[in-house]
Amino acid sequence: MDEKDLQIVSALDKYGAKVSTEELGSILGIPARTVRYRLSRLRKNKILYSRTVITHERKMGLGENILVMKATQRGARLLPKMFEAITPLYWFSPTYGTYNGFYVHCLYSLATPLTARRFLEEFQKEELITDFFLFDITDYEVTVANYEKYVPGKGWDWDWKEWADSVERNIRERKIPTTKLEDSHSLVDFDASDVDILLYLLKNGMITQKKLAQETNMSEAQVNKRVRRLEKEGIIKGYKSGVWTQDITVDIVMFFELDENAEGVITSLYELPFPTTMIMESKSRYGIRLGLQATDWDGFLTGVDRMQPYLEWFCFQTIHHRQQSMEIHPFMMFDAKTHRWETQSSNYLQTIKDVLAEEK
Repeated sequence: MDEKDLQIVSALDKYGAKVSTEELGSILGIPARTVRYRLSRLRKNKILYSRTVITHERKMGLGENILVMKATQRGARLLPKMFEAITPLYWFSPTYGTYNGFYVHCLYSLATPLTARRFLEEFQKEELITDFFLFDITDYEVTVANYEKYVPGKGWDWDWKEWADSVERNIRERKIPTTKLEDSHSLVDFDASDVDILLYLLKNGMITQKKLAQETNMSEAQVNKRVRRLEKEGIIKGYKSGVWTQDITVDIVMFFELDENAEGVITSLYELPFPTTMIMESKSRYGIRLGLQATDWDGFLTGVDRMQPYLEWFCFQTIHHRQQSMEIHPFMMFDAKTHRWETQSSNYLQTIKDVLAEEK
């Protein structure tokens, strides 16, 4: 990537992957045909990924927990088989950090909020885990990356010392973060046709509305109206095209609880130039997921040193081998006949017993 490529992908990340090449050209002062050519070349070279849709299932009554488990030796052997067989546990990774074991994303219907805890208690009863941490994702945001700060072949041109100094300054000045995260949401009415549209968009974020109409047996006008409504209601949070920078990074998640009046911590995390995902449980409990090169670890942790006096609690976890236990997406768990999310833990407790029986 050259400087012009970096300008284009940075603007694409800022304004959303549905922005037209004409709009990007106008914003950047670059002819639209040049933008089109460069985007096509970046996609052909697999530097720019295809567009994906970002959804917020909680507004449809489907919640999501992160389960971090300290596994026993027996659990390290058996738990992956259980994760693959239990549909609500839809992706997982081995993890190391405060808890050594597994990092798992668990779906649950808001009507049955104890689903994840039931699984954890069963794992503990069977001596598969000795301890766990549960984080309820009420909202999340994929941050805007500033690729103009990226130097191909070298990494991010980022002054870590200045950032660490700004952490203390932001906290001291109680600088309010420019975040859209909210910890409470109204439920939105939807039907099976909305779920079908979302599934097709998640399978292929580049699908045309004409093709989407054909797949869902609706008119283009009906599809357009439904997609616009899903966007307006925030069920579709936006669209992204990921960028492969070719850097070798380690993915980590830092969970933390803020002291009172320490909003500047969040402000500082939003200042980072590379792609991150911010997750929220409440106005005081957050997490951040990011991938760091070895050369950036010292600078980031120095910033965390400055944050630590203002954190009630925090922990780090690695994510290095993500495994999907579901073929496509959580929306497959919607039962159109009952208009319910089928996530009850009682449906899957027998699965745990079956895996344990196989061991014997």
